[in-house]
Amino acid sequence: GELVRWSAEMDIDVLTIYLLSTENLQRTTEEVELLFDIISGVIEDLATEDYTCRVRLVGHLELLPEDVAKRMRDSAATTDEKPGLTVNIGLEGMMVLGTFGAAFGALHGGPWAGVLGAILGGLVGGLVHAVATVTFGVDHIVSGVALNILAVGAASYLAARFFSGTAGGGATQSPPLPQLPTLTVPGLSAPLLSLEQKGVFLVSDLAAILRALTTGVSVLTLLGLLIFVATWWILWRTPFGLRLRSCGEAPAAAESVGVNVYLHKFVAVLVSGGLAGLAGGFLAMVAANQFKEGQTG
Repeated sequence: GELVRWSAEMDIDVLTIYLLSTENLQRTTEEVELLFDIISGVIEDLATEDYTCRVRLVGHLELLPEDVAKRMRDSAATTDEKPGLTVNIGLEGMMVLGTFGAAFGALHGGPWAGVLGAILGGLVGGLVHAVATVTFGVDHIVSGVALNILAVGAASYLAARFFSGTAGGGATQSPPLPQLPTLTVPGLSAPLLSLEQKGVFLVSDLAAILRALTTGVSVLTLLGLLIFVATWWILWRTPFGLRLRSCGEAPAAAESVGVNVYLHKFVAVLVSGGLAGLAGGFLAMVAANQFKEGQTG
């Protein structure tokens, strides 16, 4: 709740919250039931009058018990007419396509081709979502769930098609991928490691954190930070950003002054798809160094 309030105070338009990983479903029955109760409680709390956000449930709701899924859908439905922040919960289809695109591109054209492949994979998902929601007016929840299911199936099929029979690859994973360059601040790694190994209270912990931030940092991490800053600047310091925000907050008003609302919405969904694909590419190329089925879970 405090996170949602803080996001609204900071004028953040969309907050994505990942409430449940599929790995947690492997826990004991008692633990899983407790998790379901907590998640349902969070959604029901967001649907109260204390918040002015719209809740969108996107993910594998079919994995939840029917009563839990119904409670979450009913709570989310009560927020449809609320103004303010839009909360997207669990959208992963574009990331899934990004993980495969990164692996395919990296294996055939090198690490930077993998980055491009991740973005293109996310753009494909974004295009499908944009056509469904912007062009045909399909409900965002329906389109998002459908995209998640289709993306998982498409990635599974393509992985079996292109990675089976390759050295180190198979039907559910790719061979090891070529790595992106990393950056290290000269002269800091060794002293920080020495300080970390001394076991001094708090000081060694801080040294470990600083060493992680200055040693072997992937360029994709730095690219993500640059994109974060660029996104803020575009949204809040450019005419395009002003028009884009107006299309989300007051589309009728934007259209009345000549703004092409549909075009801006389409572009926004495509860009978000590309960024989600890039996030999937990070999982495949940096976090795991290979594509794996179910990687975004």
